[in-house]
Amino acid sequence: MNTIKVLLIDDDALVLDDLRTLIQWEQYGFTIIGEAKNGQQGLELFDKYQPDLVIVDIYMPVLNGLEFCQQVMNKKNPPTIILLTAYKDFEYAKQGIKLGVSNYLLKHEIDEETLTTELLKIKKDLAYQKNNKRMIQQQLFSNLLHQPFSDYNHMLSHLHFPPNLNCYGKIALLFFQIDSPFFLLEPVSKKISSSQISTMSYIKDFATIHRFTQEFPDLEDTQYIPLNNRQSVFVLIFKSNLSSQQNIQNISYRVALYFQQKFNQPHVLSMWYCAADIQSWFINTFKKIITINRNQYSNRIQNAIQYIHTHYDQDLTMEEVAKNLGISCIYLSKLFKKETGQTFLEYLTNYRMERAKYILSKGDYKVYEVAEQVGYKTSQYFSSVFRKNTGMNPSDYIR
Repeated sequence: MNTIKVLLIDDDALVLDDLRTLIQWEQYGFTIIGEAKNGQQGLELFDKYQPDLVIVDIYMPVLNGLEFCQQVMNKKNPPTIILLTAYKDFEYAKQGIKLGVSNYLLKHEIDEETLTTELLKIKKDLAYQKNNKRMIQQQLFSNLLHQPFSDYNHMLSHLHFPPNLNCYGKIALLFFQIDSPFFLLEPVSKKISSSQISTMSYIKDFATIHRFTQEFPDLEDTQYIPLNNRQSVFVLIFKSNLSSQQNIQNISYRVALYFQQKFNQPHVLSMWYCAADIQSWFINTFKKIITINRNQYSNRIQNAIQYIHTHYDQDLTMEEVAKNLGISCIYLSKLFKKETGQTFLEYLTNYRMERAKYILSKGDYKVYEVAEQVGYKTSQYFSSVFRKNTGMNPSDYIR
């Protein structure tokens, strides 16, 4: 599971400081993305960063904790919420439960053990919810690809769309599938099999981060649903006042064309329009395979490098790669350094920086978005590494 984003809200600066320093948040898979002194500031930060967990005080000026909860729980992706208070006010606790609050903690009872226990419980619950939702979505769309889907309201309820969108004809689906080219030599397909995963990773990054509603104002929202390593679905949700089926088809075509143009790059996706394109693709691919075959890396290090290229956007560790390869971490560390001349961390960092420079050069994303895309929890740390690696700030690289 990716890092869980946390928003802290309390009008007492000492409480915010205590919560921030009480535990090593990153050690448990959490990162604090913002702090606010009242519910109104909290709403602004919530809309900006979309945190997974909010820890909020009940008694605050401008907008109190319960009023804040009432507003965010009606949003598209409501967070998990922990209420804080200095008093044993069970009436407020009951109101919070009605609003969907996860728990209710007394400030004077919070210590390292209490907070850690609560966070680990929430982490487990979020992982279960995410996995359960993904399995339902994958099954629904897998069924949809093989037979007509008659119960649209049933499908929409599982996708957690706003209830006012449960209308026939207001959604469209774009289906992505990686082709399986025919190769003359069996080893060739094994060498480039990871490119399928990489391609889907690019599509996922673009589909989930890009603001399509700004490019296409008739869209109310979008949702990306991965089915497997070779197939995925992109759901277009149209505004309720767009009733013409022809308009929906035209916009869907434009979005599909937008994807095609965006990914018409050799290392991302191959677009074949004629025999010459296929010939050119085959020659370039075969050259890459020859280059790989000339490489003197052992199979284990080649597999380690492929794993890095596929999972660099996650919180990747050498322990995870070693476990995937079925070898010890110490052995992988020595072998990696011996064959590549770099440590595991140096290689991972350099690859992340190359990916970051490519994404920044397109100018489509903000620095914190690029940081998340290449596996960094905070934009501050990403900027520090980028500056050390390139001698430039990420913001300067965009310009």
